[in-house]
Amino acid sequence: YKDKTFERVAQYYQTFEKVDAVEMINGQRVPKLADILKNLDWDFVCKGTPSGFHGDLHFENIIYDEKKNKFTLLDWRQDFGGILEYGDTYYDLAKLYHGLIISHELIAENQFSVGVRGENIVTFDFQRKQSLVEIDEYFKTYIVKKGYSLARVELLTSLIFLNIAALHHYPYSQLLYFLGKYGLFRQTSAQAK
Repeated sequence: YKDKTFERVAQYYQTFEKVDAVEMINGQRVPKLADILKNLDWDFVCKGTPSGFHGDLHFENIIYDEKKNKFTLLDWRQDFGGILEYGDTYYDLAKLYHGLIISHELIAENQFSVGVRGENIVTFDFQRKQSLVEIDEYFKTYIVKKGYSLARVELLTSLIFLNIAALHHYPYSQLLYFLGKYGLFRQTSAQAK
């Protein structure tokens, strides 16, 4: 997670000619991403649960057959960070959670806004489907009920947003970057209290 995050963030900075900075994001002062990542408890983040893996588990990669009451997963990855034998349940949970937060369908309809003005003042907003908002709470309850760490899933979800920012078009890439940075800051600040 750590190596990939640093590589992808560097790729984002290079592709979009972005410089890491202290920013006011949606009214919250957020330090440089490098400082947030430096202080992140990477041992906690990387303490996964080995499992059969998917690697890109989001809703567009899941098909449900009502007649057979069966799910089929599409677009499996050939490895998990170079590991062929197993993946991380937490990563797949975080990929699902990212899909509850960001609807690719609404992004395709440009149902989001992101802007930077003045001295690094950032605002972003995005539409969410009501059904996904309702599932969000159920999903969090399920994670806790099954004995998983919700804090780890949320941290990985923010890291996923940062990791995929470099792979998407502007301005969606910018939304993903700021959403990841903002989320990571809020989660690490909450854990520090």
